[in-house]
Amino acid sequence: MLQNGSIDLTARKWTDLNRDDIDRFFVKEGDFFYSRGNTPELVALAGIASNVDENIVFPDLLTRVEFDTELILPQYAVILFNSTLGRKYFGNVPLGASPSMVKVSQKYMKNFPVPFLGNINMQKKIINKSQELLGAVESLLLLKKNVQETLKIISTEIWE
Repeated sequence: MLQNGSIDLTARKWTDLNRDDIDRFFVKEGDFFYSRGNTPELVALAGIASNVDENIVFPDLLTRVEFDTELILPQYAVILFNSTLGRKYFGNVPLGASPSMVKVSQKYMKNFPVPFLGNINMQKKIINKSQELLGAVESLLLLKKNVQETLKIISTEIWE
């Protein structure tokens, strides 16, 4: 499952299926994935695998991409795919047989506009700023949770 720019490896299914080349399907630390099939709002959400401590085969609705890191950094690609630009572009994937489940074709993916392609310094700046802003959002969410807990305690004390 893709969540907040990373891959949740705890949600999984088990199989006894085996094949000679199974290791090429194992998720590796730092792998970039996007969901190639999903609802129009969620198709092509992206994330990077981290904390990979066992052999896990990635599901068929995720696509692993290896980037030429002289052109695009995987962390930047996650930001781009999950950004407003990415959501607008991938949200307009041509509908297939099922309008509730769309799939991104290779051709559609190739036409995705990539700002700052080849400008690694700018991509690094965007990654750093994004991490800074996400850190601030996480701090605000924690503060909100603490305030809500404090208000709950205070209201309980008042009404008892």
